Amino acid sequence: LEIIQSPEANGVITSAALRAVVDILGSVQEISEVHKVVGNVVEAVHLCRFEPTDANADELVLSRIVEVLSVTVTSENSPVLFDEVILAAFETCFRLSTIKRATALLVSAATRELSSIVAAAVKSRSRESNNSSIHLPAAHFRKRLRSKGNVTFEFERDKLKEERSCSSYPLRAMLLFASCLVDPAMKLSASLRMTGLQILNTALITKHQDEKGTSALWADSEIRDFLLRDISISVLRTLGLASEPSIVIAQAFSVVDNLLVVLGPYGLPLLETLLLRVFPSYVDGSSGNFPVTVQNREVGLEALACLMSQPGLLSRGFAAIDCDPVKEDAVGPLAEKLGKAVENSMTEHDRLIQSGPDAVDDADEIWNEIIAPGFLCADALLSLSGWLQERVTRNRSTEESTAYVKKMMESKRHKDESAKAAAAINKLGSKADGRRILDLLTEYKIFDDELMAVKGSDLERLIPPAAEYFRITPSLDKSVIGTVLGEPDEISRKFLQNYTNSFNFTDNDVTTALRIYLESFRLPGEAQKIDRIMHSFANRYMLQNESKTELKNADVAYVVAFAIVMLNTDQHNDSIKKKMSLEDFVRNNRGMNDTEDFSKEFLLEIFESINALEIKMSNESGVDELNEILWEKMLESAGYVSTGSNRDMTEARRFLPASSQAPDSELFDLFWAPIVSSARMVLAVGTNENEVQRAIEGFLSVARCSTSLLKTDKAIDECVAALSEACGLCSSPLYGAAVRFGVDVRAQLSFVALSGIVRNCGDGVREDGWSLFLSCATRLQCLGLLSSPAFDEMSGYGPELVDLASMPIAVSPLQPDWWPCRISALEKDNGSKPIAVRRNRIDPSNSFWALLGVGNNVVPESDNPYRFAPEYLICRNSAEEEARNLARKSVEACRLDEILVTESRILQDEALAAYANAIRTCALTLLRHKVGVRMEDRKPEKTHLKNDLAVENTG
Repeated sequence: LEIIQSPEANGVITSAALRAVVDILGSVQEISEVHKVVGNVVEAVHLCRFEPTDANADELVLSRIVEVLSVTVTSENSPVLFDEVILAAFETCFRLSTIKRATALLVSAATRELSSIVAAAVKSRSRESNNSSIHLPAAHFRKRLRSKGNVTFEFERDKLKEERSCSSYPLRAMLLFASCLVDPAMKLSASLRMTGLQILNTALITKHQDEKGTSALWADSEIRDFLLRDISISVLRTLGLASEPSIVIAQAFSVVDNLLVVLGPYGLPLLETLLLRVFPSYVDGSSGNFPVTVQNREVGLEALACLMSQPGLLSRGFAAIDCDPVKEDAVGPLAEKLGKAVENSMTEHDRLIQSGPDAVDDADEIWNEIIAPGFLCADALLSLSGWLQERVTRNRSTEESTAYVKKMMESKRHKDESAKAAAAINKLGSKADGRRILDLLTEYKIFDDELMAVKGSDLERLIPPAAEYFRITPSLDKSVIGTVLGEPDEISRKFLQNYTNSFNFTDNDVTTALRIYLESFRLPGEAQKIDRIMHSFANRYMLQNESKTELKNADVAYVVAFAIVMLNTDQHNDSIKKKMSLEDFVRNNRGMNDTEDFSKEFLLEIFESINALEIKMSNESGVDELNEILWEKMLESAGYVSTGSNRDMTEARRFLPASSQAPDSELFDLFWAPIVSSARMVLAVGTNENEVQRAIEGFLSVARCSTSLLKTDKAIDECVAALSEACGLCSSPLYGAAVRFGVDVRAQLSFVALSGIVRNCGDGVREDGWSLFLSCATRLQCLGLLSSPAFDEMSGYGPELVDLASMPIAVSPLQPDWWPCRISALEKDNGSKPIAVRRNRIDPSNSFWALLGVGNNVVPESDNPYRFAPEYLICRNSAEEEARNLARKSVEACRLDEILVTESRILQDEALAAYANAIRTCALTLLRHKVGVRMEDRKPEKTHLKNDLAVENTG
């Protein structure tokens, strides 16, 4: 150990000494005073100094240091170490990972060892939570990192040596240091941010040695506070960096995902910020004023898919955010945004296909910025469909959960009504004033019944609840709020007073208080309006902080508030080229504290705060500018209460509702249309069988959910429409249709899924869906693809069909004599006749086809059982015959006879009526269009028309 610490020893000697230490520790079974031994080894390695000689030899020394730490600190047999030993090992590894000329191999090894040290600290169960007297504020590392020319990890070594304790202090120090490395406000390099994220991820995923699935971090109140405050806000800010390397963004999303797991039901502020401010920027492709890179956008959308695949998380988020009257909707707008991205992607994809990539100048840009992200949005939506179906079909509702959901949806209904009033107020724009606001709130019945009767001179009673409405309604235009607050009329002045009095500025410095105030509305541009608003703020601030600030009175507070607004404009307006310096700011405010000067520390704090972070409305700043004030407000609104100097979660309400109380039905209403659009797109352009199957599962999930929830809207019909389009039976010409269907696995899978939906979810299918399915069935018959049992069943099932007068249904005169029939042979004639088909005579008067108006012409007795067949039934070679057989087999498996005949008898009334109407519609369509056979698809001399009317109809 003396050699290791000797600056006179060269690299070769020091490396040999380090290797000897590893060998000794590895060969001895039991070591007396093991704590002291390991402590001495780590101390020596921490203070290792040697004479540089050869680059390779020096590199070997540094690698040996990492090896020694691995043996002593992070091996499975390592003892429980004192705090200063763990932190010395951590500091050593961090120093090695930041050496500028170190090889990638050394940096990687040192970084891995950093993570191992953190994991060892998390796993250790014998460490006390709070037996260290050293307080660790967040400013501890931030101040040192800003003041140092190079990034170093420093800790209170002397105090820790005096205590000689085994506490959770090292873990807290390492986590807080890592959050500082991650925070973009520290302006460190991407590589250091990556190191910090790896440390955080390791701590979050490491479990106790004797526990299953439980994080050690939640048990320590101070670490819990770090997770919810410093770590969460640092990682969220990183996600707002549009041009950050994609590997850093991916690691940040991994940390967020693990944070949500560790925080559990208390992760609402984090989830709310992700849904409101992070993921929408990745869907749109812009973060703040900067475009998100293609690689980062891909990473973000994949992370969104991962989050949406977590069972119940999104529905519980909907309950806690979208149904909260004072929170801005998050889940609903995200669903709408994803749906639009998918639709835009499909539109642009179709345009590229139709025009050809070479014909579009910006084809690559369109693909990277619209089409590819649209696929990822579709993947995220399809990730949601699987677990949503599973939860809905379980039917887990209880009396408690039903009551909770009813209460929650009542809150959502009131919120939506309030949003209608807000929309009307927003339309007022610059014409808004206090009186108009009261009139609109009364018109939309926002006030309770007692206040609704208030008229005339008693209108002032409405001002306090109206001001509260302005404070808590998230959908109000903040510019309109500012306009009303600045108006000179009496009602607007009292509105301003009540609005300002709703803020609590106690114990806040003047800059923080002004941030909180101005982030809630847009300050109007007129000087007189600003003057009134600043006076109101100054009076409220001094009322609550008169004995806690060096400001002499409210007039001084007004002057300082105005100075802060001017400084904010000067520092962050790009049109101002020459920025105000600290000296200028101090000089401008000299003698302003009631003829006295402000302290330099007071003005310095104001200047640094505004210079570092612009005062913005909360909905205008990007997530990279997320400030501590806004985050604290989110924590407080979620119930994260403060008790003394530390924060406590014991009395805080659970942020997210229990899984069994999640409103899955309402979430289905929001997402079924985007999911169907996503499945339609993936099915249309998917390149492999897995993608096709995933799309079909999306359709099936929507249909099953709709059936389980007893929904009678368009969900199932939209699935039927998409699948009938995908199978291509009714949209392509008859010539070659059977062959195309037989070789197209996508089309066959689509028809199988279509049949499954109609079979299993028939009670939810309406007339449009039945019409599309019947169109597919008649086209299959026209193509001769119905199997023998299905055709026989549909052509002769049940008693004789009669009309309302009890007369047999008349035979249609419009059909060719070859249809309906079952093709049993296709034969060449002697060259004079193209193709012949053997007819199997049937009586359609009692068949399913009779309902469609399909009759059968009288076939004259003849020894020749052949009639000419249409050319689209011709199979010109064995490959086409094989394709037709494959098509027939796939159709046969669907058992259309059971769906259309047998099982239709048990349909519920509404579905049965829709089915009957669809049959009528389909019959009329067939009569108009000659059984779906277009004129160009048949031979004119073989139409067998009976009268002029028929000629007119088919023409």
